[in-house]
Amino acid sequence: MVGSFLNVVAHRLPLGKSVVLPSSACPACGHRIRAWENIPILSWIALRGRCSACHGGISPRYPLVEVAAAGLAVLAYLHFGWTLHALEASAYLWVLLVLALIDWDTQLLPNRITLPGIGAGLALGALGLLHRDWSLVPLPKAALGAMLGYALIWLPDLLYRRIRHRRGFGIGDRKMLAMVGAWLGPLAVFDVFALAVFAGAILGGLWATIRRRQIQSAIPFGPFLAIGGAVAMFFHPLI
Repeated sequence: MVGSFLNVVAHRLPLGKSVVLPSSACPACGHRIRAWENIPILSWIALRGRCSACHGGISPRYPLVEVAAAGLAVLAYLHFGWTLHALEASAYLWVLLVLALIDWDTQLLPNRITLPGIGAGLALGALGLLHRDWSLVPLPKAALGAMLGYALIWLPDLLYRRIRHRRGFGIGDRKMLAMVGAWLGPLAVFDVFALAVFAGAILGGLWATIRRRQIQSAIPFGPFLAIGGAVAMFFHPLI
């Protein structure tokens, strides 16, 4: 169900539309999606990936995002057990997922998600001062992580602009890494950035190899930050 909602957010938020109203409809013919057609994963299978009215194709991305959201929650439960940390980790991972989707589609990381994400990390850190089981990291580490996350992308971007006279990273990337730092703390920020750069270099290199030419256009960095942020959530001590 959360994955279904994330699909709506990823589609509507960049267009400036409400994520609540109107109810879901087929983008091709405008057919209002009925309740039985809106059951996560199962409805897509039952409809065989097509609209019941116009028979236009429904992207397999919708059930894949729903499966991913469920899978991330299961991983959080397996790692933290039936605790508040598992709930917080699930929320954090879901935010990373929707940011990755939006950045992949639009090369934008909306302030309407990153800034509240930073605030939520700091708020949970404040609760962690009262009881350590109420947050992943306490407030001092959350605040330092947010500042370090922002600076860790701002500095290389500044150097890149001095050398190449153009941006190397977007401002949204800084805010996204600041959000990650607010949730995971300062030490994890280095892991996340290194993992994101490594994943971007590998996958970008594979993409260039497949197309047999150099990449000239910008590649969204948010999906790679999301990969690094998810891996660091579970494996930061090992890394």
